[in-house]
Amino acid sequence: MIRALSLLVSLCTMPVYLAFFREEAALGCWFTIWSMLSWLLNLDFGLGNSLRNQLAGALAREDRHQAGACVTGAYGAMVGICLVTGAVFFCVFPRILWNDLPGLKGIPLSAVKTAVGIGFLGMLGQLLLRPVTGILYAMQLSAVNGLLGLCSSVLGILGILLLPSGEDGQNLAAMAAVQSLAGVLPLLAATLAVFSGRTMRHLRPGRYPCGPRTRKQLRTLGGGFFLVQTAYMLIMNTNEFLITALRGAACVVEYQISSRLFFLGSSLFSLAMMPVWSAVTRAAALGEYAWTKRLCRRLLFASAGAAGGLFLLVPLMQPLTDLWLGTQSIALQEGSGIWMAALGAMLIWNSAVSSIANGLGRLRVQMICFPAGAAAKYPLSVLLTGALGSWTGVAAANVLVLLPYCLAETVALIFYFRKQEMLYE
Repeated sequence: MIRALSLLVSLCTMPVYLAFFREEAALGCWFTIWSMLSWLLNLDFGLGNSLRNQLAGALAREDRHQAGACVTGAYGAMVGICLVTGAVFFCVFPRILWNDLPGLKGIPLSAVKTAVGIGFLGMLGQLLLRPVTGILYAMQLSAVNGLLGLCSSVLGILGILLLPSGEDGQNLAAMAAVQSLAGVLPLLAATLAVFSGRTMRHLRPGRYPCGPRTRKQLRTLGGGFFLVQTAYMLIMNTNEFLITALRGAACVVEYQISSRLFFLGSSLFSLAMMPVWSAVTRAAALGEYAWTKRLCRRLLFASAGAAGGLFLLVPLMQPLTDLWLGTQSIALQEGSGIWMAALGAMLIWNSAVSSIANGLGRLRVQMICFPAGAAAKYPLSVLLTGALGSWTGVAAANVLVLLPYCLAETVALIFYFRKQEMLYE
């Protein structure tokens, strides 16, 4: 319920953004900058997800030493990653002509540099503090992570409402500062609260040493998650950049509006999946595979129903947009709803099967399909954008690269549970 409320609050951000920025192209530039900076969150090298799996298993077995070692190893590695990332960025940062990048042309270089620099520091702060989300998931406190997202959304909206709108360059810097603080402050508060609480007080970083075996376990599983995260990021987090490069920054605004309509259902479904991952890890640690199989079957049926519901929104797309944005509404392209509904359906299906596979630590299918999909994404986007004459070609490319994974992972899970049944018998 908290996550659903967070999504509803996030819907309010689009009217606020449209009112804050005077030109759609400037807002498109902001979406492009923030999309590129969000790639930095993938530089945890899968440690957050690895910590989530390892800690959930250790807590299920009540192995305090192993749990504390996992926490120490994850935070120690994250500090090193942030130091190296910061050093590399600030060596390369001054040499990049940021306003020559697609979608950023026409914005003063000093303004773009300021926005990128502030945004980078905000992302680096989030990267350093992100292990707490893995800890909360492992403790089956996904609602708390939902509360963090809600706080970030509310802080972001309040910050923009309180700031006066000025020149495009000033607006970019102000938006970067607000979004950075909105992302860091809830994570900082959660970190302080978690390690001052009764459950995790004795598992603070440094309390238990992280031995070679634990480091290897974190690296091995983390490496798999990192490959999967990176490939998935290249599939889903490059949409704004590709649309900007192929159709112009103004089209990014239309994509954002459409995505918030059609991704609402998939986001709600993925939010419901948040506790599933760690619950499956705990069940696997206790050998409860029959329970996991029943859960998987129910999730597949639920995902089919939720995905089908998205297509009912297609004829209502424009009326809902007009009701949502009021006088700031824009006309959406005909035919875009079909592809966005199909993409939302793929995200729902992906969320269902990935939650089970990730909880079991079975990443092989993702490690094959996602890199292949990422490699095919750009040429497919160029081809389909030209064929359709619209930014919807990028959405269509996403559908085509996600479909093989969803099919393959579903089949792989079916065979996996059959094998477990044979071993049990």
